[in-house]
Amino acid sequence: ATFDNVSIGFDSDNDSLPDVVEIALGLNPFSADSDQDGVLDQDEDSDGDGYTNIQEHLVTFTDPGDSDSRFNLSFTEDSLSFPVHPTNTYIVLYSDDMISWVPHSESPFTPSEEGLRTLSFSNDGAQLFFKLEIVSEVE
Repeated sequence: ATFDNVSIGFDSDNDSLPDVVEIALGLNPFSADSDQDGVLDQDEDSDGDGYTNIQEHLVTFTDPGDSDSRFNLSFTEDSLSFPVHPTNTYIVLYSDDMISWVPHSESPFTPSEEGLRTLSFSNDGAQLFFKLEIVSEVE
């Protein structure tokens, strides 16, 4: 199907999936349950990876149409970067022994907008391990 009256970021059927995401997944942006199976499009798992379309779109920032897509977390010797969304609260913990976990000084936080968040760490050359907990309003 072709949908000519769709704008980026708009959600015509109010199911929390933007129209452009639904179109990319082959769903109908004007129907919250495109296949009429009683499961909303946001709750479907289009790529069969165990995560719903809405979890992938808003929580893990992975591609709901690609089961091989992964959450992108990057780090340098003194910083950690990851994508964030304002519907989530993030708790960043770090440890040098994987036994005692310490929250980052900016943790927990809820970003005001979608984007990439970079947190700085002072590790004095020690190897650090990280935990990122994402608390989402999306179930």
